[in-house]
Amino acid sequence: MAKFWLDPVVLARSSGFSRSELRIVESVVKKHKDDVEKAWYELATRVTITDDTLSVDLLDGRTVSVPLEWYPRLVHAQQSERGRDSLARP
Repeated sequence: MAKFWLDPVVLARSSGFSRSELRIVESVVKKHKDDVEKAWYELATRVTITDDTLSVDLLDGRTVSVPLEWYPRLVHAQQSERGRDSLARP
């Protein structure tokens, strides 16, 4: 598993990959960054952040919710920095 932030492209965490494999994965992420962002914005219609949950409403009507603790940047961010109830589009 490897998780990358997209803006800028930075490795957030990983397990099971060697350093050389991570360099390859990072280059693929950088190469396809615009495509990933475009697909995300076409799929997600709304993001809601509460004190303990990040929820994403999808175009097909489903909602995906995960613990906010999975996203340390958001856990430690001020409410104004979280972009409450909106999609932060480039």
